[in-house]
Amino acid sequence: MSLARKITVYVLLFSGLFTLLGTGLQLFLDYKEDFSRVEATIALIEASHIDSLSHSVWFYDELSVETKLSELVNLPDIAYLELLAPPQLSITKGQLPELHLQVIREFKLSFQVEADAEIFPVGSLKVVVTLEHIYQSLLDKLFTILLTQAVKVLFVSIFITFLVYMLVTRHLEKVSKFMAMTTLSSLYQTSSLQADELSLDRKNAKDELTILVNSINIMRSDLKKGLEEKTTIEQELNRLRNYLSNIFDSMPSVLIGVDSEGKVTQWNNRAQLTTSISVDEAIGQSLESVFPRLSGEMERINHTISTGKEERDLKRSFQKNGKLCYENMTIYPLVADGVEGAVIRLDDITENNTNEIALRRSQKMDAIGQLTGGIAHDFNNILGIVMGNLQILEMKLVGNDDALARIKKALKGTQRGADITRRLLRFSRFQTPDTELTDVNKIIQNMDELVAKSLTVSIELQTYLSEDLWSVNVNPGDFEDTILNLSLNAKDAMPKGGSLVIETFNKVLDYNYVRYSPESKAGDFVMISVSDNGAGMTEETKNKVLEPFFTTKEQGRGTGLGLSMVYGFVKRSGGHIKIYSEVGEGTTFHLFLPRAEKAAEITVNKEHPFTELPRGTETILIVDDEVALIDIAAEYLTHLGYSVLTAFDAKQALKLVNVNKHIDLIFSDIIMPGRLDGYQLAEIIHQERPTLKILLASGFTKKREDSMGVANEYLLGLAKNRLHKPYTQSELAIAIRSTLDES
Repeated sequence: MSLARKITVYVLLFSGLFTLLGTGLQLFLDYKEDFSRVEATIALIEASHIDSLSHSVWFYDELSVETKLSELVNLPDIAYLELLAPPQLSITKGQLPELHLQVIREFKLSFQVEADAEIFPVGSLKVVVTLEHIYQSLLDKLFTILLTQAVKVLFVSIFITFLVYMLVTRHLEKVSKFMAMTTLSSLYQTSSLQADELSLDRKNAKDELTILVNSINIMRSDLKKGLEEKTTIEQELNRLRNYLSNIFDSMPSVLIGVDSEGKVTQWNNRAQLTTSISVDEAIGQSLESVFPRLSGEMERINHTISTGKEERDLKRSFQKNGKLCYENMTIYPLVADGVEGAVIRLDDITENNTNEIALRRSQKMDAIGQLTGGIAHDFNNILGIVMGNLQILEMKLVGNDDALARIKKALKGTQRGADITRRLLRFSRFQTPDTELTDVNKIIQNMDELVAKSLTVSIELQTYLSEDLWSVNVNPGDFEDTILNLSLNAKDAMPKGGSLVIETFNKVLDYNYVRYSPESKAGDFVMISVSDNGAGMTEETKNKVLEPFFTTKEQGRGTGLGLSMVYGFVKRSGGHIKIYSEVGEGTTFHLFLPRAEKAAEITVNKEHPFTELPRGTETILIVDDEVALIDIAAEYLTHLGYSVLTAFDAKQALKLVNVNKHIDLIFSDIIMPGRLDGYQLAEIIHQERPTLKILLASGFTKKREDSMGVANEYLLGLAKNRLHKPYTQSELAIAIRSTLDES
């Protein structure tokens, strides 16, 4: 209800109440006045007519009585008279009014004969006065007063309503509409404060409304200034928040914030990638439930929170899917108004540790090479002296058959020693044979018969040589020795027979590949792969297998120089070696020899920018038991725009596939620990989700994998299109995009 209407209602109520009270008072006074008139009439009857009427009754003057009663009944408001003078006389005049409209007075009639004589009662006169005229008069007055007051109140109310509207209501309505239009968005959009100030249509008025309008304009101006400052601060805070959030999420370390109760408050992308638990799932949960291996660190975390001092634990080891990994842990106090929590930083140094081991191995091999080279050089000289003296003795002791027989045995031993020193000198690079432009395919083809003869009949030799293979600058003889040494090593790994596969490829290695392979370099390479399906090697054996004199054979069955000769040849040729092996599955040696510069006619961009590679936004699940390989693939695919989830075996992969229905492709290793390999994983997923794309990868060569056999047509298709390890970012990008786009 509007203010004017409220005021009008209040005026009407007050005026009505006041009118009713006034009217009641007025009617009460009029009633008393009219009733006094009635009392006066009754008093007049008593004073002027009772004595004469008593006289007429005493003398029984009936006519006179009738006359007097008629006079009385005609007096104002006299409605009924009743004269009782028993036994002779009883007269009534008029009509009795209703009980509620009558006033009754009864007078005793008496007569005194003489002045001092006795007074004799002669009867009674009953006078009934009607109040009808009085009440009618009051009703007439009430109607008149109420009508007059109603008209007056109506006009007064109209006037007051108009007055309130003109002076107050219309201005308040304008103020109300203005305030209703004053929203935060309008204040944000208004560029000029003066253009939108509140003003009322009044001339030089200075009253409460003016004060109200000025207060509203001042408040609005202050509010807008405050909003502008708030907007500026919020924009700066958002910029800083986004900047810090981007830094937090882009950090290569696992960063986890916890409060004093051990609940997770922060969770970056690396933590999500490591655990496959999203930010929304992790926030608010206990640290031990989302990152179990940190459950034992709550004492350190609480110490950091209580003291405000950071805690460090360098190169701490932990088991991840059965593998020993390393990380650096730092716990920082999270300070706001006080120490409110802690941030845990985990830096996975497994790869760095591996690279460090590889570097140390390389340095060790160089040191061993220098040591063995120096020893071999001096030993070769000693053998030369011994051999020369033996030959002189042989000439001087002609005819002494027993002595000559012993000299021949000694010469045979020195020849064997000379052969070992020759190998050691080649390993140590003290002797660098001449190199020439070489087609390794031809050498391998020419060696087929020699290699086959060096194997047992239970071992099948297969060669798959790439067409248009690049030439390399190597020593052909050393290359032949390398292939022969690898074949003999494979033979020893397959005592019960098996398959030996030799393949060649052209390979372009980019700088992303080099980051994860410290001994390699970017460029064009010819890759020679020698694979067997023998016993395989443990990680410890793989780390030592290239060292001189290291052997897993029985004593007397080998010198342990065969694979070190291979290593020396590859290093002398400017290449590197990658070994892929699974216990019980076999071993593959990948030899990378640099492409001959003279034969390189096309300049190849060694580092492929991300924009040149096929990209995507799909979600990819990487499944591999090698932590370093998962990190490589994850980084490659993340840079290409894909969302990445990770699993370390087939069992974990199946759980993620069941939970995450938005996964678009599974990129899985073929050989994995557990009872399910990559093929079996693919078969299970294909039965449950036939449209889900799958790409397999293997460190064994494709032909080596083909020899293992595949169960059905679908798996044959996966085997045919599998990606070969080691792969570059461009190879992975093309393979992923091709698999996703195929119908």
